[in-house]
Amino acid sequence: MTGGLVAASCHSEEDVVRAVDIGADFCVLSPVRATASHPGAVPLGWKGFSSIVANASIPVYALGGMRAPDLDLARKQGGQGIAAIRGLWRGDS
Repeated sequence: MTGGLVAASCHSEEDVVRAVDIGADFCVLSPVRATASHPGAVPLGWKGFSSIVANASIPVYALGGMRAPDLDLARKQGGQGIAAIRGLWRGDS
C-alpha cells in the first residue's frame, strides 16, 4: 500500500520488537487496564506499559480500558497517546 501507515497490535515487549522488525509505523500495546472486550487478559498496568515503551523505537499507543483522561497519563508514561472505542465513543470519559 503506497502512502499508508502500517500499525501492529502488540501485547508484549517481544511483539513491539517484532513490529519494528517488520517495518510498522506505530503500534498499540494492550491491555493496559482490564477491558470488557478481553475479560481473561492480564493487564500490563501503567508500569508494564512504561517499561515496554521505554525501549520502543516507534510510537506506541495505550489500548485496553482507556478513557479520555488517560491521554495525559499515557503520554507521561512515554506513549504517543491512547486508542479506544468504548471509552471514547459512548461518552464514558
